[in-house]
Amino acid sequence: DSVSEYQECITKTKVVSDRSDEFKLLETLRWTPDDGYYLIDYHLARLEASARHFLFDIDIVAVKGELNKFARTLGKTTHRVRLQLSKSGDIALSKNPLATTPENYRVSIATTPIDSEDKFMYHKTTRRDVYEEILAAQQSVDDVLLFNCRREATESCIANLVVVAGDQHFTPPIECGLLNGTYRQSMLDQGKLRERVISIDSLADYDEVYLINSLRGKIAIELVS
Repeated sequence: DSVSEYQECITKTKVVSDRSDEFKLLETLRWTPDDGYYLIDYHLARLEASARHFLFDIDIVAVKGELNKFARTLGKTTHRVRLQLSKSGDIALSKNPLATTPENYRVSIATTPIDSEDKFMYHKTTRRDVYEEILAAQQSVDDVLLFNCRREATESCIANLVVVAGDQHFTPPIECGLLNGTYRQSMLDQGKLRERVISIDSLADYDEVYLINSLRGKIAIELVS
């Protein structure tokens, strides 16, 4: 209704006015010589949705053009391409060869909950202090699983969480406080994943726990205390 829509506009304006100089929108894409940018349509849709949310200028045709031009500099090596979009619509691209995932990927559980009311948990931006502080506090592992104040699992610092029960694969709903990864959404669209609230204390009850993201696909993990 009009009242709730007006309140949403006020909230968005406050977020942008308070933090507009502090962050850029971010997408990290896998590029291969044979297939180009993996899940490119999902990445662009997410970028455009975040731009609308934070009132950033965006020309999605220009973004596609810059990505295609940049691809011609990548040679014959698989790359991790980082795209940043400023509030004024400026595009910055950078690249690194995609490193292999550690064979023994060690993951621990965070010691304190994240704030599921923080809008930045739902959008991929350069504002990553929450994740960086959690990782810095647990330097003996490769990644950390997060949870909210209701002890519902959300995601890791770099990937989405999946648990397996029998032949069913489940991932936490976005409402728990997490970023909708592009690989996560593609698996949901294909019916390979279903959403379920997952207690962070119940992970040992599942047949398997693993992580996913568009850079590396499925990431097998070792949960450590």
